[in-house]
Amino acid sequence: MKHLIYITTLLLLSFLTACSTDDEITVPSSSYTYRMVLNASFSNYDGESTRANDSGYGFRQGDQVHVLFALANSSVAGTAVYDASTGSWEIPTSQALAATDDGSCRLAFFLDDGGTSQNAVVLTQQTRIYTDTEATYQLVDGLLNVQATLSPALGRVRFHGEVGQKCTVSGLSFASSFNLATHTFALSPSKFTATCDAEGYTSYYYAAFTEPDNRELTFVLTAESGLRRQFPADVLLPGSSGYVNIPTSESHEGWTLVNLNGGGEINFPAVSAPVVTSVGSNRFSVSAAVTSDGGGKISAVGFVVSTSHNPTRSNRDVECTVGSNFSGQVNGLSEQTVYYIRAYAVNEAGTTYSDELVITTKSKTEDSSDIDYKDWDNDENWNDAQGSEADVDYVPWPADENWN
Repeated sequence: MKHLIYITTLLLLSFLTACSTDDEITVPSSSYTYRMVLNASFSNYDGESTRANDSGYGFRQGDQVHVLFALANSSVAGTAVYDASTGSWEIPTSQALAATDDGSCRLAFFLDDGGTSQNAVVLTQQTRIYTDTEATYQLVDGLLNVQATLSPALGRVRFHGEVGQKCTVSGLSFASSFNLATHTFALSPSKFTATCDAEGYTSYYYAAFTEPDNRELTFVLTAESGLRRQFPADVLLPGSSGYVNIPTSESHEGWTLVNLNGGGEINFPAVSAPVVTSVGSNRFSVSAAVTSDGGGKISAVGFVVSTSHNPTRSNRDVECTVGSNFSGQVNGLSEQTVYYIRAYAVNEAGTTYSDELVITTKSKTEDSSDIDYKDWDNDENWNDAQGSEADVDYVPWPADENWN
């Protein structure tokens, strides 16, 4: 949708006497100052695809339009300032413009910029940039007329998630500055953190893909891992507008988990089936090995045990020290009972369980090494964990003997 803005006024030509300074493009020391007619139309961002419509823009007091006039063998830059009381623009240039009815020029207009510093306009991630690289002007009988269609120079994107949710994103480049002498942008890649507002959306970010051929965005999960996705060629084109749902480690369909240090994809880890090395009536010893980290970082290993098939960490979980080989002992079991055991390993992609191993604990009469955990009672006898008495008397240590 285009919103036409017509500003009509007379052009006055005047001279200011002072020494010229080449570095000061925006306010030349020795300049010709023109009052101009600017016939400008705005081509706004597409609001439909982003659920946020633009209502257009009307120039306001003090607005600036940066113009680069093409001369016969060079160019001259100037910054026009809008005076709302007269509806006119005033623009100083360091050289006089020759009379013409078919001159060419370039225009740039910014909303929410960071101000002007020497020969450049400082831009931020939220600066809206409108340009016309094929504008025209006429200077006839002392009147300057400029015609331009100001269109977005970058695409814009915002992110959607839960209220208050934060996301750290990489893969976008932002315009950090605009050179007034050449009318060119400096694009800089940036990793940034955004926060969802009360409606679940972040602010708009005006940017381009850092790698136009790949068009990838990465959401950072940890220092080592992130979720990455490649987007179609029509996403984030100049003037396009849209939003991206924030993926999470639990929900990221269409996104690939990647190792941010090596850049490779992170898959689920692989773990060997458990090997039981000894079985008693109330315990067993078991070992396993991580056979692949999946390209990620192993954060947990261990064994899960249940009297039902396919146990998970929601059942009994015996976590072990992380390593390529790990082992543990499971205690407190019932005698002559069937147990199902699986090893597991965890990385950024999630949890992998091994094939299932089935064992049966021995009876107490079979288990010569069986010594249950006992508690002392007040009658100087041992009670086992189930409260039954054993035939072992309590014999106190002599007062002068201690264990170190």
